[in-house]
Amino acid sequence: MPTDFEFNLDDVELLPRAQKIKLLAQLERMPSAPESTAALVSKPDPRLFITDVLGEKPTAAALSHGIKVPWTPDQDLVMQSLLDNRRTLAQSANSVGKTAIAARCALWWLYRHPNSIVITTAPNKRQVEELLWGQLRELWYRSKVRLPGRCLTTSLIVDAANPRWKAIGFTANEQKGDISATAFQGIHGPYMLAILDESTLIEKQIWEAIEGMLTGPDDRILALGNPTLLGSQFHKNSTSRAWTRVVISALNHPNVVHNDPNIIPGAVSRTWVEDRREEWGDRSPLYVSKILGQFPEQGSDTLIHIGWLESAKARWVEANARALREEDRKGIAAGLDIAGEGSDLTVLSIIQNGAWEIPEAGGQRTVHFGKDVNAAVELVQGLLAEKVRIRILSLDDTGLGQGVTSALRRLQREGKIPRDMWINPVNFGANAWDHERFDQTKDQLWWTAREVLREREFSLPPDEVVQGWGLPSGNSLDAQLMAPIYEQVGGGRLAIYDKYGARGSREKTKSLPTKSPDLAHSFILCVWSWLKLRSNEEPPPPETVTELFAQRLRKMIDGSSIARRNDAKRAHLPPWASRRR
Repeated sequence: MPTDFEFNLDDVELLPRAQKIKLLAQLERMPSAPESTAALVSKPDPRLFITDVLGEKPTAAALSHGIKVPWTPDQDLVMQSLLDNRRTLAQSANSVGKTAIAARCALWWLYRHPNSIVITTAPNKRQVEELLWGQLRELWYRSKVRLPGRCLTTSLIVDAANPRWKAIGFTANEQKGDISATAFQGIHGPYMLAILDESTLIEKQIWEAIEGMLTGPDDRILALGNPTLLGSQFHKNSTSRAWTRVVISALNHPNVVHNDPNIIPGAVSRTWVEDRREEWGDRSPLYVSKILGQFPEQGSDTLIHIGWLESAKARWVEANARALREEDRKGIAAGLDIAGEGSDLTVLSIIQNGAWEIPEAGGQRTVHFGKDVNAAVELVQGLLAEKVRIRILSLDDTGLGQGVTSALRRLQREGKIPRDMWINPVNFGANAWDHERFDQTKDQLWWTAREVLREREFSLPPDEVVQGWGLPSGNSLDAQLMAPIYEQVGGGRLAIYDKYGARGSREKTKSLPTKSPDLAHSFILCVWSWLKLRSNEEPPPPETVTELFAQRLRKMIDGSSIARRNDAKRAHLPPWASRRR
C-alpha cells in the first residue's frame, strides 16, 4: 500500500463499523489498474519482482554469511522450474518456505501477465485463507511498489473493469463437498497459473479438473506438499516424467547450513533438526519426510502409516468447526495411561467432537511426570472440575493402575465424582477379548486404533497445536504412533511391538524405542472409550462387596510367592498333568 494509506489487517478488525465503512469507500475510490502497470509487466523473472517490486532484501544475518538474496537455493529452483516447465512439483520438508515462495510466484505471475488468472487451492479452508493467502495478502499490502487492484481474503482483482484478471483461492475437498471438480469448468484465460498447496491430500478428481483447465502452451501448474501419503496423486506425479520435481530438504536451508536462525527468521533451525533426529532417528519415516523432503518407505509390518496421521491432522479445523456430534451429547470419551518408572508420563486424553486432544485443567495440560497414584486421580478430578463430562474413562489397570481404579471407584461411592462415569479398567497384558485374532489386550487396542485412523474416522491436532501444549521434550505422538510393528504369532494371532523388550529382547524389536509410548497408550485407550460410546454399550453393573473382596483375594493369591512356585512347578509338567488342579 502507499505510504499515505497504510494499515494493519488485525487493527482493522478493531475499528468501529463507521470507520470500516469509510475505509471501504476509500478502497473503492482507489485506481484498480493504473497505466504504470508496464513497470510490473516488465519483470520477466520472479526474482526481479521480489527485489524490485516487493522490495524484499536479505537480512543482516544473511549478508554476514555472504547470502545476497532473500530466498533460499531450493526456492530458487522452484522459481526457475516455474519459468522453464509447465508442471512443477515441489516435495518439501517442514518450515522451509514452500508456501512463502508460492505466494510470491502467484503475485509475480498475476502482474507479469495482463488478463491472467491465478487459481490456488488447498485441502481445507484454514490452509487456503491463513497459509498461502495469508502470506499473499501481507506481501500485497507491504509491497514497495503500489500493486493495483483490491485484495480480499481469498481473491485479488487487478482491474475492476476487467474482473477476469484475478487471483482466487478455493478449498479443494471433494469428500466434504467444499468444491467439486466441476467448479473449475469454464475458467479459462490466456495465461493461467494453478497453485496446489498442501497437495498431498488433494483428491485425484481435482488434479484432473485443473489439468483440463490449463490447456494453453504458456499455462503453468505448481504443486507443493509434504511427502507423506504413499499412493496419493501427489506421490504418483512425483515419479511422472510429465512433472519436474524439486526436493526441498531442511538440511539445505541456510538457517541449518550456517547454524543461524536469524538468516530467515521463523524458518527451520539446526537445533530443531537435531532435536528431531534425536527423537525420531534419521531413518524414521517422520525424519525422511519432514526433514529430508522425501517419501518414506514404510515396511509391510508397519502398524500405522504417516499418511494416515497427516490426513487426520488436515481434518482438525473441520472437527472444531462442525456442530456437536451425537456421541458428544452422551458425554466425552477419555483414556488414562498411568506412568511406570523413570521419565514416564501419566497422560489423560479425550476425544471430543471427533477430535483427539490432551485437554487443559487448571491452566495446565493433563499430564504428570512419574509414578504417583494420587497425581493420576487428581488429573481426572481436575478435568471433571472443568465441567468436562466424561462418560467413559478407559485406563491402564496394569500394575499401578489398579490403585488408580480403586481410588476412582471409592470417590464414586462417596459421591465426589459423577456416579454415571463409566470407569473401564483395561489390563494391557491380559488375553485379548478377541483371542482368535489377537495375542494380548494391548494388541487389540493398537489394531483398533490403527483401523480408526486408516478409515479416517476422526482428527488429530496439527504439529503447531501440539507444540503449543508445552509437553515435555521427547514426547511426540507422531513418533509413538508410527514406531510399532506387528507380526503373526502362534495360531495366526497378531502381536504388536511398541517398545523394545516389551515381549523380551528379541531381534525383531531391536529398532524400537526403549521409552514407554505414554501418549500413544492414552490415545489407544481413548479410542477404545470412544468406540464404546458410539456403539451405545452400557457399563457393567456395580460390583458388590463380595465381588470386590473376591477380586482382591484373587490378586493376593496370584501375587503370592506360593502361587509363583506352584506355577513354576506346573510349567515343567506335561500338558495333560498341568491341567489337573
